[in-house]
Amino acid sequence: MGFVGLTDLIKDTSDKDVIEPAKTISKYGEKEELLDKTYKKGLKVLAYNRKTEKLETFSLNYSDALKLKFKGFVKIDERQYKDWSSPIPFYVYTCKLNGKKTFMADYPHGYEGRLDCKL
Repeated sequence: MGFVGLTDLIKDTSDKDVIEPAKTISKYGEKEELLDKTYKKGLKVLAYNRKTEKLETFSLNYSDALKLKFKGFVKIDERQYKDWSSPIPFYVYTCKLNGKKTFMADYPHGYEGRLDCKL
């Protein structure tokens, strides 16, 4: 039986043994990529449409742009999607998701007429 040196007892600690930290998974998942792309530039707004789950561009007039800035929402038109009985108001509004200001487009929900920031 031969002599075993200290270096023979130390295991290899190469990259394969290093544990990667878990990636933070957003509660919004893949939709977060779309939310990160929303913006307001001048009188144009690129907003996430909650109904279609796609980005949509809106052109605002000056007074609507001011309403969006100071009130946080503005009515843009009335829409009637498939299987709806009549047109209803549609709004562009701001939300703060993951600490970032985002723009969304949706119709009022519930008896209170709330504009939800949930996805």
